[in-house]
Amino acid sequence: MRNIFLMIFVFFMTIDVYAQKLNAQIDIMSPQNEPKQTYNVEIADNQQKISTGLMWRKNLPENHGMWFDMTIIDPKQPIAFWMKNTLIELDILFIDNNNEIFYIKENAQPHDTTLIWPPKRPSYVLEINGGQCQKQNIKIGDVIHKQNIN
Repeated sequence: MRNIFLMIFVFFMTIDVYAQKLNAQIDIMSPQNEPKQTYNVEIADNQQKISTGLMWRKNLPENHGMWFDMTIIDPKQPIAFWMKNTLIELDILFIDNNNEIFYIKENAQPHDTTLIWPPKRPSYVLEINGGQCQKQNIKIGDVIHKQNIN
């Protein structure tokens, strides 16, 4: 009985921690300010979270993603992404300090260790399920509106 209680407690604590991570939203808008899609996002706002990202995740719920705050990284350090230890296909959106998408790597393949270099240093990066950019017509030049993100 004690083990069952402990398992239930751990399960609900895990749900609570996951829910706390998803208290932020990203709205993707066209340059004409037309809404395209809203994503609930986890925030990667320290070196450990940025380095780990979505590695080892077996799935990512629809309309969820991870928001990387790259402004905390030393400006002298180059920024590239890869898919090592990532189990799911991702679309990776690179965003400038004006919250505009300037580069997209669509359908990045699981376990691919090829470095993904954006053409300039991003302020932010958004990872979402692979195929979402095509499905939601997300393009370079679209604008990000952040909710509950510092």
